[in-house]
Amino acid sequence: MKKILYTIVIVFLNLIITSTYLSAQNGLFIMCGYGLEQYKNTDAVSLVVNDYNNYNTSSGLIAKKKLESPGLFKGLKLGMKSKVGKMSMSFNLNYSQFISSAVSNDSLYLAEYFTKIKIGNVGVCLNYALNMIDKEHFRTGPGISLNIEKFRMYCRKDKSYGTSAYEKPVDKFMMSASAIWPISFGGEKFNFDVIPYYTLPFWKVDASLFNSEELNMGHHTAYTQEQMTINPVRWGVAVALNFGIKE
Repeated sequence: MKKILYTIVIVFLNLIITSTYLSAQNGLFIMCGYGLEQYKNTDAVSLVVNDYNNYNTSSGLIAKKKLESPGLFKGLKLGMKSKVGKMSMSFNLNYSQFISSAVSNDSLYLAEYFTKIKIGNVGVCLNYALNMIDKEHFRTGPGISLNIEKFRMYCRKDKSYGTSAYEKPVDKFMMSASAIWPISFGGEKFNFDVIPYYTLPFWKVDASLFNSEELNMGHHTAYTQEQMTINPVRWGVAVALNFGIKE
């Protein structure tokens, strides 16, 4: 199943790269950007994180730093953008995550305990926008984005190893659509974009394994399916620098 999903993503990526390049009648740009986003509801993660902190406290561990519940998710965006008449089209690789870590000592300060979590999504996005205002150095208008992503919840409990030490109890294939409104400043050789967006996922995420088999393994609370369900509706804003490579 995973091989099929990866093949779909690769084919989708090749198609959007080719279509973006061939349709670039009014310029082609390399895009690099950064985004901030907020999820509508992360109550399931908050329950799991609070249980982890409370268990450590009740076990006599002295916290130097506690795990935090998700707040802002941050990440990079890399891709290409083209302009065809009043239509702007782009694709980008999107990487957005929330990271938190906890460090505790035992009551005698003889041993240190470490946990780090990473939650977020990685994927590819195809974006279309109609520039209702289309001036030489300013363009803006509504658009839509189609997204193929993976929603991941990682956990790492060994400080001495690198990223390979992360366990991945939740690694779910996702599709979603976003309403976007790009605002673009600049000309044919360079421009700067501000892109507000609102994303609606096609599926939900079950965080149960993150609770029972990883973060709180051996002492987890048996929450209901509803309590452990994440509906990853989110909104945010991205900024991007675009460098012209074709006129």
